[in-house]
Amino acid sequence: MSLVRKFIRAHFDDLISNSGEEIGWCYRSGQQQISKACGALVAFREELESGTLRVDLDPDNLEQSMLKQRLIHKLRYGKVPGLSTMTKLTHEAILEDLERMIRLTIDTSRSHYAVLTGIQIHGPHNRTYIWPGKMYAVVEGKRHSLSLEKSADGAKIKLVRRAGRSLGGANRRTR
Repeated sequence: MSLVRKFIRAHFDDLISNSGEEIGWCYRSGQQQISKACGALVAFREELESGTLRVDLDPDNLEQSMLKQRLIHKLRYGKVPGLSTMTKLTHEAILEDLERMIRLTIDTSRSHYAVLTGIQIHGPHNRTYIWPGKMYAVVEGKRHSLSLEKSADGAKIKLVRRAGRSLGGANRRTR
């Protein structure tokens, strides 16, 4: 019997919404004034709006440089998308990169794996939500679509195959 390796790859972008339903702005504990969240995307949008976009590699901010280089190809020339759209574009880019890395690093003939992606939305009053993106498992070379379902008592979130069979549950995290 050969050893089967199992992997789970998960990624959830962040998006913030305050009680006024303003995307990208939030009230932080101990602060009286509203402040920017989603800083990298907000900064990128501000550059696009000002017309002074720099896509060269900034050695003092490699992550921001790479983000801009990766997303610039997903934008339409002359259009500055809103923060929600920018977050979804980021999700798409990360999913593409994640699936590429799976192809490069996982021996799918000896491995089962799952991909779970989405956007984690930090809402008002310390509530957190998930916008589910792409979710699937590959078992014995066959791909199975996955989805999230709330249990009947609301205490757990279950990951289920689209056919309805549960793949496990996790306690819902509340703040």
